[in-house]
Amino acid sequence: RIDKDGFVRWTVNGVAVCDAPQSQLEPDIAPDGSGGAIIVWTDTRDGDNDIYAQRIDSTGKSLWTPNGVCVEAHTVAL
Repeated sequence: RIDKDGFVRWTVNGVAVCDAPQSQLEPDIAPDGSGGAIIVWTDTRDGDNDIYAQRIDSTGKSLWTPNGVCVEAHTVAL
């Protein structure tokens, strides 16, 4: 997070939203109205293309479950 004056407000290299194994792809971000953000992405940690989300507060702290919350699970039919 960088403020309107160009000052880094979180850590210099950013804040990890998810460090789960496998791939996290196609992130999207929206403001949460309180100075933080909600981030969503496609995640393959369980072998499927599930959708996960995480809310980060204005100080860079994760507010939901570590590595995000599954908001849409996909299963592969055999």
